[in-house]
Amino acid sequence: MLEGPYRPMSGPAVRSFVPRARGATVGIMPYLALGILGVLSVQVIRSASIDANSLSASAVDLLGYLATIAFGLLLLPAAMARGRIQLPLLWTSLVLVLYIAMNALITRPELQTVPLLISRFGILLWLFVGMAVALALEKIRLIRSLPGAGQLRFAAILMLAVVMAYGAYFSVSYINNPVETLNYQMVANSAMTAIIIVMTLAEALWGNRKPVFLGVIFVAWGSLLTLAVAFTQSNSIIAFWFGTLIIYFYATVRSIGIVRSLVLLALAAGGLWLLFQSELFERLIRSTRLSELFYGTGGFSSVDGRLAIVNTFFDQFAIGPIFGHFAAEFLSGVGEGLYPHSLFLSFLTHTGLVGTTIWITAILIAHTSYARQWNADFGSMTKLRLFWLTILYGSLATFLTWSLLWFILGMMCVRPTLIVAGENR
Repeated sequence: MLEGPYRPMSGPAVRSFVPRARGATVGIMPYLALGILGVLSVQVIRSASIDANSLSASAVDLLGYLATIAFGLLLLPAAMARGRIQLPLLWTSLVLVLYIAMNALITRPELQTVPLLISRFGILLWLFVGMAVALALEKIRLIRSLPGAGQLRFAAILMLAVVMAYGAYFSVSYINNPVETLNYQMVANSAMTAIIIVMTLAEALWGNRKPVFLGVIFVAWGSLLTLAVAFTQSNSIIAFWFGTLIIYFYATVRSIGIVRSLVLLALAAGGLWLLFQSELFERLIRSTRLSELFYGTGGFSSVDGRLAIVNTFFDQFAIGPIFGHFAAEFLSGVGEGLYPHSLFLSFLTHTGLVGTTIWITAILIAHTSYARQWNADFGSMTKLRLFWLTILYGSLATFLTWSLLWFILGMMCVRPTLIVAGENR
């Protein structure tokens, strides 16, 4: 028996969308989901502004995250009843979070465990935020073919206009008045999260039929946000944005055809050419570490520093090869903050072979649950590509508590949406 827009299906993957029944309506939940994504997007951009300007965050700055989690918990029982939650991945992720928390508590008791789990950068918070975002996106995705979907798209355009305007305001303000900050990685994390939310929301609403104007605006907005974050001395945001663009244009070429794709690519190339010729780009080169590449002797301090730390990996790994040690960089004599800037290496040094095995298990479960579904919808495959971009980038540049890792892992806890022949992907 059909229940709303859902119907059960045999097998591990449950198709969450069926052709609409006559008289089906959108209802209020997709609008609530859209509102929550808007609140979260504004919240992460505000977090970027707080860290970029070295301001103090308050309890209010957690409200957007907590509201998102509360909405996700509201949707969770029904999602579990329909088999939409990838329970093996969720339980594996929760075991990994618990293992990390216990390891940190035992091996480095002076490290506060609660902020490690629940804060603007807490790994448990971001795991649940990611899952809540995926559930909200699915709630929006399910009404794409129902009467009233056009109204939801219009509301989404208004919401995206507000989010992008706020992001552009932050970007322009910071570019004009940059503040020296040591929190540049946190700023980059927030910007990356905002970009992923906006990108996946467009996929949920339009699938493989996104308007070209939307792509142009997204590329321009993401480039402006990336440029602003680059002024904080973050090179990572540039690498991540280029990776995101590759995923976006790859999906776009496959969905909108060669002609419109060439138009979009031409506009993007023209915009990049104008940027490279501008005084703003020259200022970016002069005032950031990119000057080492363009005007230096070939060295690149951010890369060179990470490579130097990698050379200490075996010393740190030897402190606790089986269970890991959260004070590995101290006990090995390397120094504070000089942990391996690599997901894989930091899992080995700080959680040992046990923690690393759990982490790899989570990655394999996440990948296989999506990759084996040949009829997964457009947004699900984009999510899988973003997942691997996150893993690849993080394995070259970040520590195991990187919020974006846990955010995208939470998103993967919701099963891929499957489609039937003739349905808009």
